[in-house]
Amino acid sequence: MLLDTHQNFDIIKNMMVPLNTASDTGFARFLAVSARELANDPKVTPLGAFDQLQRIHRKYSDRWLAIWLVCMDKYADITPNMPLNDVIHRIEAHGGPAGILGIAVINRQFSFLKKPLRSGSKVSKLLDECGNVAAERFLKIAEGLVKTGLLDKGKF
Repeated sequence: MLLDTHQNFDIIKNMMVPLNTASDTGFARFLAVSARELANDPKVTPLGAFDQLQRIHRKYSDRWLAIWLVCMDKYADITPNMPLNDVIHRIEAHGGPAGILGIAVINRQFSFLKKPLRSGSKVSKLLDECGNVAAERFLKIAEGLVKTGLLDKGKF
């Protein structure tokens, strides 16, 4: 689900260029604000959660290496480009939406989105666990690209 090395090589290489722009600052601010725990449970429906995922993906489409929705049972294979009916059934079958996770690059550094869609420490812990697994998988892919010389070591 996360990344296919061959398909995403060009995306990763192009994102290694430093971009010290206002859009970098705005995107970094979005990531920070999104990570805050929710005070109240907004009761997000499966359709509402998928809509948020798609809106975030569209707004920052040039930034994401990967972005996906995580369900309450740690099911994390819902991406913005999936068919709506399939997504709704999957979210309902896996206990509802917990949050949105994403991997992006800002100023030559990998950044991670962790946006809870429900309140509570259980959701925060779940998103941390799923995010850590995804980050480890992604970093292994990136290390492999560097070791094989596909990415120039000085541009990472």
